[in-house]
Amino acid sequence: MAQNLLDAFDDQRYIYTQEEIQENFGADIYQSIIRTPEFQRLKGISFLGTIDVFDLFGTKYKFSRFDHSIGVALIAKKISEILNLDQNRTKTLIVVHLLHDIGHPPLSHCLESIFTEHVRYTSNGHHTQARRLIVGSLQYKSKANNLHKILKKYSINIAEISSLLSGEGDKIMRTLMNNPFNPDTIDGINRAAWSFGEKTVPADDILKSFSLVNGDVVLDLKYKDALDAFWSLKNRIYYRYIYNTKNLIAEHFLSTLFEQIANEEDNFKELSLMTDNEFLSYLFKNDNLYSTLNECRKNSDFFENSKNDFAFMRYNNFKKRKLKKFVFLDTKTFNASSFIKLTDAKDCYKRSFSYCDLPKDTIFLHTLEQNIVKEYLTGGYPSRK
Repeated sequence: MAQNLLDAFDDQRYIYTQEEIQENFGADIYQSIIRTPEFQRLKGISFLGTIDVFDLFGTKYKFSRFDHSIGVALIAKKISEILNLDQNRTKTLIVVHLLHDIGHPPLSHCLESIFTEHVRYTSNGHHTQARRLIVGSLQYKSKANNLHKILKKYSINIAEISSLLSGEGDKIMRTLMNNPFNPDTIDGINRAAWSFGEKTVPADDILKSFSLVNGDVVLDLKYKDALDAFWSLKNRIYYRYIYNTKNLIAEHFLSTLFEQIANEEDNFKELSLMTDNEFLSYLFKNDNLYSTLNECRKNSDFFENSKNDFAFMRYNNFKKRKLKKFVFLDTKTFNASSFIKLTDAKDCYKRSFSYCDLPKDTIFLHTLEQNIVKEYLTGGYPSRK
C-alpha cells in the first residue's frame, strides 16, 4: 500500500511512482490528464531551471515540473478535504492545480521574460500559455489524445479552469490559488528547501490553519508560528539560492545568448513547448552563437564587453534584476486564537521588491558552458531543423 504522498515532506520522497500517483489520483480523469503529452512534457522541464541544469549547488535531488505539479495537486486535494468542498469544486481544484504549470517554457522561470515578449503572454506569464493548451487554441504534438480533448471527454468546465488561471472565477477556489499559502507555493518552497538541505515546514502544519467560515476561507492564527516559519523559509530560499550570484550569472548567461537570436526565430510557440534538453540543444548548436561562445571562452569579463557587441540584445533588459523579498508584519493586534480571512493574509505576509546590478564576475562561465556541452550536446540530441 503506497503511503499518502503528503508525507513526502517528512520522509524525503518527492518523486512519485506510478503506483503512488494511481492510488492518490484514482479517478480516470486525473490519470488521463497525467498521461497526456502536454503533462508528460513537464518531466523534461527542470523545477529550478539553471540551478538544476548547471548543478550550481550540488543538490542531491533534482525535480521536474511534473513532480511539482503532482505535489501541488495533492495539496489542493488535501485542502478540499479539510474544507469539505463539494464534488465539483474538488474536481476543478485538483484539475486546475495539476495544470497550473502546463504552459511552462523550458528552464522554468529562467527565460520567461523573453518568452513573454515573443509569445505574447504578458498578462499572466506561462498561465496564458497553459490556458491556450487547455482551450485548444494551441496544439502540442499529438492531436489525437491532447489535453483539450481529454478535458472535453470528462466534461471538465474548460472555461472555469481557464478563468481560474487568469485570477478570476469562483470565490473560494480563486482565494485558494491567490494567497500567500497556496498549494503551488507550499509545494514549491518545501521542494526547493529539501533540495538544498534546508528544513521544511510540513504542508500539514500549514493546512491545519485552514477552515471555511460563512463562505470564506480563513486562517486560524493559533497556527501563526507555522505560517511565519514557512514565510521565513521562502525568504531564505530566495536569498540563499535563487538570488545567489552563481544563479544570477547562469540565468544572465542563457538570457544573453537567447536574446541575441530571439528576433530571428520564426516559430516561438515551438520553442516555448520544448523540453530543457531540446531547447539547450537548439540554443548551443545555433550557428549564430558560435562567435559569442568563442568570446565567452576567451573573455573573463564577457558581459561587460558584450553590451557593445550584440546587435540583437537589448542589454538594459538584463542589466538590473528585480528581486523579491518576503516579509511578514506584526500581527499582535489579532487575538492569538482569532481567525483572519485567507485573502487578508496578503496584508500580513507581503512581497517587497528591490533592484540589484547583475554580477560582472563571470569567470565560471567556462564551467557553465562545459557543463552544457557535456550534459546536453554530447548525448545525441538532434540539432533543430
